[in-house]
Amino acid sequence: MSLKFGILGILASAGPQSGYDIKTYFEEGPSYVWQADLPQIYRTLDQLEQAKYVVVEADPANARNRKVYTITAAGQKALQEWLQEDFECPPIRESNLLRVFFGTLTPPGVLKQQVAAQRNQFTEILQQYHAVKNLIAQHAEQYPKDAFFWTLTLQAGLKLTQAWLEWCDETIQQLDNLETRE
Repeated sequence: MSLKFGILGILASAGPQSGYDIKTYFEEGPSYVWQADLPQIYRTLDQLEQAKYVVVEADPANARNRKVYTITAAGQKALQEWLQEDFECPPIRESNLLRVFFGTLTPPGVLKQQVAAQRNQFTEILQQYHAVKNLIAQHAEQYPKDAFFWTLTLQAGLKLTQAWLEWCDETIQQLDNLETRE
């Protein structure tokens, strides 16, 4: 559902874009909070076109029949309605925590290795967030209002990742204690 509004937001912010342009925008912008691949983007663009939220035109300047999508007034209205809805609290569906829940069925050493591997992944994500922080700083002068909101989004990602890192550290320590007792 949110991909639809992510695409509408990109078209509202950046103007007419091709599907590939939208993917590039995602990669350079909100990829740290929302990711989409090209097939998903094109499927969603088709849905948006059917709903009359976007119109598509062939780019006459492009010999490869590139299509350019533009948000319509109906798309603008739908985007504004979505932006003004109350935030949702999504249900937690974390398969790795489900594995921990059934930890008695796994040797503590294996579970500890899995948590350590996840910790490494969160460390990499944290490094990516710091790179995004630098990117935002580079664009802050040119896009001061956007940079403010980009930073708010990034701060949530940083805090969530820090919380996961703390959980990983605590869990590894507790699994070490469990192994010592056994």
